Amino acid sequence: MTPGPNDTVVTVGEGVGVTLREIARGGIAGAIAGAIVAGVGGRVVMRLAALAVPAAAGRATENGNVIGTITPAGSLRLVAFGLVTGLFVGVFWVAVARWVPGTGVRRALATMPIAVAVGGVGLIEGANPDFRVLRHDPLVVALLLGLVAAVGFVVALVDDLLDRWLPQVAGSRRGVIATYAALTGVGAVFTLPILVGGLFAGDPPRAVMGIALAVTGAATLVWWRWRLDGLAAPSERLTLIARLSLVAVVVLGTIDLAREVREALGLA
Repeated sequence: MTPGPNDTVVTVGEGVGVTLREIARGGIAGAIAGAIVAGVGGRVVMRLAALAVPAAAGRATENGNVIGTITPAGSLRLVAFGLVTGLFVGVFWVAVARWVPGTGVRRALATMPIAVAVGGVGLIEGANPDFRVLRHDPLVVALLLGLVAAVGFVVALVDDLLDRWLPQVAGSRRGVIATYAALTGVGAVFTLPILVGGLFAGDPPRAVMGIALAVTGAATLVWWRWRLDGLAAPSERLTLIARLSLVAVVVLGTIDLAREVREALGLA
């Protein structure tokens, strides 16, 4: 795409650097959100689940944690789970962040339903025997959904803060750009293939949701390419396509999640 007379132009080098910083920033935000919310918050949710369903206290979950019991080993496992989850959250966030409207808290709030629609089915699997142990309690299901929503809120908010704190590309030393490039490489090599494979696996509407998310990610790639041509902002048409596909992701994910929630509540 050729820049128009009213477009702000950036150099190729600046475009590459800004994109690498954007990717690295999203990955860091995902790791932080995963460790704090999914890891530490997961421990809190387990404790609250034990209080909500006293009969389940002391019983082991499918992953080996004991409901209602806080141990160093169990906490470390949850933090490790949170960090791994955070890497995938970071990759997903990099793909969609540009198209989530708003700034600051408003953008973080807008991210919450997206996080629930996409991440909810990863945490709530209706056939999981843990829900039988927890007596199909609605409060437990609500806590889990709230945890996923909190991940979305935090990743967007931390991303906004990092955008202010991390060194800008202009005037930075080569080591800063190299660090951004290295973080980008880690996400591309270790998490992107698994995330993409997981999204396209399974029955509709999950597989269709993967296609819709792929369209959103493709729009992000197109925008990065246009940035190398000198553009400082994506076109209205590209923005519309990306946001419509993101809406489709939320709708399809919510349909799939509703099925899993019904089973988790013992209604299916």
